[in-house]
Amino acid sequence: MFVAGIIDAAEVDNTPDVILISSNNPPYVYRNDQGKIVGESLEHITEILDKAGVTYRLQMAPWLRVMETARTNSNVLLYPLSRTPEREKNFHWLVPIHKIHLNLYAIKGTVKADLNDLKLSDYTAACVDRSVLCSVLRDFGIKEDNIIKLSKLNNQQMVRMMIQGRVDFVILTEHNYELVKSYAEKFGKEIVILENYSIEYSEFLASNITLDKSIVDKIKNASTRLSESNH
Repeated sequence: MFVAGIIDAAEVDNTPDVILISSNNPPYVYRNDQGKIVGESLEHITEILDKAGVTYRLQMAPWLRVMETARTNSNVLLYPLSRTPEREKNFHWLVPIHKIHLNLYAIKGTVKADLNDLKLSDYTAACVDRSVLCSVLRDFGIKEDNIIKLSKLNNQQMVRMMIQGRVDFVILTEHNYELVKSYAEKFGKEIVILENYSIEYSEFLASNITLDKSIVDKIKNASTRLSESNH
């Protein structure tokens, strides 16, 4: 049984081969002013699925629900999913989509920009539970008890928590930093990057590990053919 959510149908009359699910993550996937699911990643992925002859239905949900849907249903594709060692064996990594650069930011003047050992401090940060951001905070050395894990949290809310003094750091991509910088300035705050804390991940179209092998092969082959035709 699929998790309830707002659905855009690519195939209305027939049961689709797969459910293609994501959380709100602009500019890669989001709802436009008309309520339609759009985004840079979605355009690329649907082109591959169309070429593969794989029918799909689009769905958006909060991130924890996305992960639970992918974990409990065999015919679910999710995107964009950061490929981490912890996740490696739990998914088919079907198509690389893009790379993301994650940086640690703080309010100017609250910490040293060249801070280089978070393990010796009691600094705090927040993340969406089971997201790659939680893994990054651990890798950077923030203590587990000091990582606030929430079921829902967008970039602006993270910055607001930092402005309010509830957390010391936020993790953002460079794109998301540009989006929230002006928000912080409204409160007379400047967000600065911590130079020693940056990491890069590859993000993928991924699937439940039990997805039918014929669909896995169709998607991978279609991706390869599209890549070759674009060169």
